[in-house]
Amino acid sequence: METRKSAEKYVEESQKARAKAEARELMRVTLLEKRLQDASDAFEQNKLLIIETNALKAALSEEQIRNEKRLSDLERLHVHERNEWEQKVDAQIRSAVSAAEQAVMINGISKGDIDLELQYQAQQIDFMYDSMKEAKAKMAAMRRELEAQRLREERAAQPADHSGVPVAVKHRPADIAASAASMQKNVKRIARSIHRSSPGVTHMALKV
Repeated sequence: METRKSAEKYVEESQKARAKAEARELMRVTLLEKRLQDASDAFEQNKLLIIETNALKAALSEEQIRNEKRLSDLERLHVHERNEWEQKVDAQIRSAVSAAEQAVMINGISKGDIDLELQYQAQQIDFMYDSMKEAKAKMAAMRRELEAQRLREERAAQPADHSGVPVAVKHRPADIAASAASMQKNVKRIARSIHRSSPGVTHMALKV
């Protein structure tokens, strides 16, 4: 009797253990199926993301190609406009040069003659400048000479006191007229000297 009960108890415990094991296995399989489903869903989402990414890449590539084409068109247009502008300027320059050459030919003047004339004018300007400097120096010397003469005449016209020191006196009109005439003669003499050495600049030198 006890053996029978022991056997029944063993069978019952074995069934419970088997049921628990089956429940655990079922739970494990369920978890595995859920994980597999989650992985499958994630894979599908990744596939969609990959498709969307590839579509965006294709759109970006097309837009980049369009932008490069626009840039190339703009560069070609800029080069074309610049070439047109340069050609227009060159044409204007050539036209002006041609007109000038025709005018020179009509007047019977060659380019070499014009260059020689320009060189001559430049030499004349340099000569006039040097003559002006020389005239200024002569005029300065003339002023110093006239001032020294005026001082000598003033000292000569002043009587001396008992100590020998000149005493300033008022000039007589005759003395003033004589001094002015002497100064005028000196001016004319120096002006004639300047005119002989540097013709054409006497009137400019006298204004300095």
